[in-house]
Amino acid sequence: MFTNCKKDSDETVPNDPTDNVAIGDTYQGEIIFYILKDNDNGYVAGEVHGLIAAPEDQTTNAEAEWGIAGMAEWGCYETKVSGADETVIGTGAQNTLDILAGCSEDIIAAKLCADYEITIDGITYDDWFLPSKMELNLLYINKETVGDFAESAY
Repeated sequence: MFTNCKKDSDETVPNDPTDNVAIGDTYQGEIIFYILKDNDNGYVAGEVHGLIAAPEDQTTNAEAEWGIAGMAEWGCYETKVSGADETVIGTGAQNTLDILAGCSEDIIAAKLCADYEITIDGITYDDWFLPSKMELNLLYINKETVGDFAESAY
C-alpha cells in the first residue's frame, strides 16, 4: 500500500521482496518518493508501503484568471488549527483532515488536495492529502529522482 502526500490507497504493492519497487517509479499514475522503513508510521514487516506524489503541483484558478501561478495558502493563515501540527511520517492525512475541519476558507492547499482526483485504468483515486513536515522533506530530498516540480517555493 502506498500512502502519499497526496494519496492513500488500499491497493497493495506485491509483497515479494524481489520486486524492484524504487523511488522515482510510477505507481497508480503517480511517483514513488519514499518507501517506508522500520519505525515509520504505517510500516509493516514483510510488506512494501510508501509515499507517492502527484506528478504536478495543484494550483488555484488564479493562473487562468490572472495569468499568475495560483499558490494556495497552507490553510487558515494566522489561525491555529487544533490537531494539525503533527510532523512525522504518516501524519499528513490526519493533519489535512484537521485543517479541513478547523478552517472554513475555500481556496487553501488542504482543500485542493482533498478535492483532487485522478483516474488510472478506470480506478479513481480521490483521497489525497497534504504532506506532514517530514513527508515534505522526503519529497524535497528526492526531488531530482521524482521530478523538478519539487523545485518551487516549498
